[in-house]
Amino acid sequence: MKRSEEAMQFQKQTLFKNLTSSVAWHVLGLLHKGHSQFEEAKKAYLQAQKYDSENLNILRDLANLQVFLKDYAGH
Repeated sequence: MKRSEEAMQFQKQTLFKNLTSSVAWHVLGLLHKGHSQFEEAKKAYLQAQKYDSENLNILRDLANLQVFLKDYAGH
């Protein structure tokens, strides 16, 4: 938690190198969620799902966040 800004910068650099990495998008969503930036986390999870639609971890995290945000239509 003490180095969260450094983690965010490192994650963004990783995404610039490979925009189609579902793992990178998922980790970005986790970082945003940890900072209570729930809408940004949702966007990152949706991008991760776009590149790996069968990953159950991404689907679970996205579904939990959509219920938390009361986005029942998206859920």
